[in-house]
Amino acid sequence: MVSGCSHALGPTGCSTWGVPLQDQLHLLDLIALITHFSFRNHSQGGSAFYSNAMRRTLFCEPFLREPLGYPFGPPVPSADATLGAAVLHVCEELALEFIVDEVLGAVCLAETVEDPLREGERYGKLKAYCERNPKMYEIALRILLSQNREWELQLLPDLVPNYESAVVVRDAFLAAHAPQLAWLAKPAAYQSIIQEGMCASAPFTYGEDLITHRSRCLSMAKLAWLANGARQNSTLYSLELDAQVVAAQRAFLIPDTKDVILGPAELIQRLLKLPCPDAWVSAAGVACRVEEDLRGDLLTQIVRRAKEYDGEALQHIRMNGASEREISQALEKTAIGRIVLETQQCGMSYTSDVTRVSEEVLEKSEQQLLLSWLQARAGGMVGT
Repeated sequence: MVSGCSHALGPTGCSTWGVPLQDQLHLLDLIALITHFSFRNHSQGGSAFYSNAMRRTLFCEPFLREPLGYPFGPPVPSADATLGAAVLHVCEELALEFIVDEVLGAVCLAETVEDPLREGERYGKLKAYCERNPKMYEIALRILLSQNREWELQLLPDLVPNYESAVVVRDAFLAAHAPQLAWLAKPAAYQSIIQEGMCASAPFTYGEDLITHRSRCLSMAKLAWLANGARQNSTLYSLELDAQVVAAQRAFLIPDTKDVILGPAELIQRLLKLPCPDAWVSAAGVACRVEEDLRGDLLTQIVRRAKEYDGEALQHIRMNGASEREISQALEKTAIGRIVLETQQCGMSYTSDVTRVSEEVLEKSEQQLLLSWLQARAGGMVGT
């Protein structure tokens, strides 16, 4: 049964919705009871059904900051921290009791971990879940396999040492669902490959480290594309995306990642952790080149990060700008303004994506200020 929430009022006793926080928390208790009752008595209940229901009600905005799940990190309360934390607690309890795979994975397996054995503290919530419900271990295996995280899957018994049957369950899971990976679980199998690799001759590289090698390989690929007629196709878009990723990585994440290959989503997460607007602008250039279904989520995160940095700058510009030229010059210095200009260089359709996701982050007056600025630039009324 979902337990009641322990409630504490904020300094004002009210949330940003204008309703007393205590009343909202009482309402949340009622919603939790109703949800629990409907889940328990639904004839067609199952993990997919429960997940869909939670994704559409509690496990989403405005309570928790989206996107949720791997590789975006563990859930974070959106607006009201007290209410958001209470909602997250209810979601965890429901997911544990009714075995909601997607929600459980989004809570305890949402981080990208480069070295699982050295960063074992990141699996603390997974360990706690396994202690409360042993089925969580098999759920973790399924999640890691579906996300192609074979290294963590193989190491799971070491990451959750308090689960006695960990090795047996993992080996049985691999034999049934991923026999091609079963050999990895054999003692010293992976270590023997490492030793063999150390003895083998090093592959030919185009640089002193992996990032330089990748950059030069992309240059060679671009030459091959030109030699083949320079057709506008998916090859070009893929090359542009990879080149943008490498350029951003070399500009902001070296030397720590000089021998690491980063994908677009992981790169953007790392860039957003930096206290540097230049890095976020570069992240926007990468986000414009990813697939459409992921682009909106990434741009939302970038705009939200820029808004946190700019604070009330847009409102100040709107209230104090004496002319369109002065407003334009001021906006060009803000993080959000620079991000908009970066997407404009990629194409007007991407600027439209940014203005659309801005509706979730900016106030209406701030949105109107950006739109007016873009229209003035398009009409040649201010510098472009």
